[in-house]
Amino acid sequence: MTTEQNKYELIGEYKCPKCGGSQRVFDSVHTKLELQGKHQHGDVYFYNREVRQLLPMTSAVLTMPIVSLYTDVCVSCGTAYVFRIDYQEAPIRYLSKLQQGKN
Repeated sequence: MTTEQNKYELIGEYKCPKCGGSQRVFDSVHTKLELQGKHQHGDVYFYNREVRQLLPMTSAVLTMPIVSLYTDVCVSCGTAYVFRIDYQEAPIRYLSKLQQGKN
């Protein structure tokens, strides 16, 4: 997956650790909508995405390495699991107190 500003490096894609199934709930819904022409091919659909930084915020850098963990639910057994992990160098953006809504 790539965007104009940031590039994601795929670390891994995984099957259900409980039953070995590869069909996921949100991905199945996406496939149906894609066949109807309502979603684009190649998009990643998921239940949840957690983003974790790899550097403490006190570091003086312009970009910060982050890892994204994508979770979904197995269609076969109902287990929620991480099915995809990717890595990105994200630009650090400064927001002034006014932009953050603080006085």
